[in-house]
Amino acid sequence: MRVAFISLMRAFPWGGSEELWFRAAKLAMANGHTVCTLTQRWQEVPTKITELEQLGAEVYFYEAARHSLAARVAVKLSLKPDVADIIPEVKADVYVLSNGSTWDFIYNHPLTNRLIGWDKPYVLISQHNFENGHTVKDTWRAYALKFIKGAENVFFVSARNLQVAERQLGYAIEKAQVISNPVIIKSRSIKPFPASPRLLMACVARLDCDFKGQDILLQVLSTAQWRERDFYLKLYGSGPHRAHLQQLITLYKLEGKVSLEGQVSDIDHIWETNHVLVLPSLSEGTPLALIEAMLSGRAAVTTDVGGNSEYVRDGETGFLAATASVSCLTASLESLWDNRHKLQTMGETAFKHAAAITDFCPEKTLFKYIQQADTSLATTKAVKE
Repeated sequence: MRVAFISLMRAFPWGGSEELWFRAAKLAMANGHTVCTLTQRWQEVPTKITELEQLGAEVYFYEAARHSLAARVAVKLSLKPDVADIIPEVKADVYVLSNGSTWDFIYNHPLTNRLIGWDKPYVLISQHNFENGHTVKDTWRAYALKFIKGAENVFFVSARNLQVAERQLGYAIEKAQVISNPVIIKSRSIKPFPASPRLLMACVARLDCDFKGQDILLQVLSTAQWRERDFYLKLYGSGPHRAHLQQLITLYKLEGKVSLEGQVSDIDHIWETNHVLVLPSLSEGTPLALIEAMLSGRAAVTTDVGGNSEYVRDGETGFLAATASVSCLTASLESLWDNRHKLQTMGETAFKHAAAITDFCPEKTLFKYIQQADTSLATTKAVKE
């Protein structure tokens, strides 16, 4: 079997949303299948694409869209093609299309048109969905329906994302499946609880306030009652809003209480040195940071978006804010402060709950459906013959 993994990730060279198809690709090669990848070209090729290539995968790239005025004018006057419309031909028996957000395949229709044109079975993965808005426009609804109905399977990383997608599209997605993302911590175990009397909080997320809400968290922590409390918050990650968050730390006079730690690869060490995860997201799939924290024996404060409520039971495994607003997050953080003496016990409960509901080999689950798609194609050909 020849499998093509196509990623529509355009915002960043690599992210947590890529881990599922990456691991499924490695599994496919380990089982003797041929793998090819099609991803956006970046100045530096992501290390995991290089890893796949070294393992024998065929690696292809499509170009990023050019947004300069000169480029747009040249395309409009037909002086040159839009580089985003130049898609390498990638031949395969089954295609796996990974969407960073549910409707990326609409926004990237030149690529997805080619996928339909190859007339082979394909599966879709949605790694995230916006909780509010993003209704599919009437001009694109027929296209979206055709593409979704044509898929062998449509995977979502949370049931909530699926429900939101059906609302946005106005259609029940019959072939939908919920699938987990891979967990990358080294040790799934309840880690020793830090002995510090100071409340040690960690926010592990891309530094992108439009999605992850770190700016709201800092505003809450700038209030008078929090200024008087003994706490420390570490913001882990990289992203476009690092400078803005540093400015907010200065604006809110949170130096000495909040720090930017950058990208940290040792997730286990984060939870060996912190008491609780705080993740004030505006939208989500099911965040790996949440699952990894709970599988390290840590409770979490997060918002009721995406798959968060499947993991965080308010008052038991953490605290769930109704939405990413200052008032709602304030209420949940007050519950955290009032119950900080219970965090170790809550973390133990969080570990048991997360361990019970998490698929620890989701790449095997995905690969099983890829094989089924290939079998379905073979059966269809046999019937026609």
